[in-house]
Amino acid sequence: MVEYLKTRAGRKMIRDKLEEVSEELSIMKDELSLLLRRKRASPMAEWWYQDLVITKVREKIKQCEREVRRWKMYDSFSKGYGAKHERKLDKESAKQFPVEELIVTPVMGKSPGRLKFCCPLPEHTDSTPSFVVYKDSNSYYCFGCAEGGDSIDLYMKIHQCDFVTAVTSLIT
Repeated sequence: MVEYLKTRAGRKMIRDKLEEVSEELSIMKDELSLLLRRKRASPMAEWWYQDLVITKVREKIKQCEREVRRWKMYDSFSKGYGAKHERKLDKESAKQFPVEELIVTPVMGKSPGRLKFCCPLPEHTDSTPSFVVYKDSNSYYCFGCAEGGDSIDLYMKIHQCDFVTAVTSLIT
């Protein structure tokens, strides 16, 4: 199975199966919500309905959710295969992207090898320049929200995206 994941056909099969299982899961959840809304004629019918029908549907939904997790895991494994050396070079070139070019706010202070800004991170509203960019190491640190890292980390936090998106955006 692992060897098959490495092939293009294997990755396509995983994506197709994941899409199919996810669609089946959403259909089952819709079916459950319809079953829960229906009114029963008597308390005995209610008990039977609750115990047999709804419990079985919930069990199928749990099985389907496990299946989705499994196929997502296979999908993540299949994405890991490929030219690792090429990806490593891409990661390194993305780290070389100047941190100060990612910040749109004006420079509030300069000292040798350092630039001070107001924090550009979305979860930190800053009126004083507590965000410092270290030019020699191409890194940053915000003394207000205690966040730091390199250009990839900053891109991920500003744009709220994943690692792969950040690296590809910084390279292009």
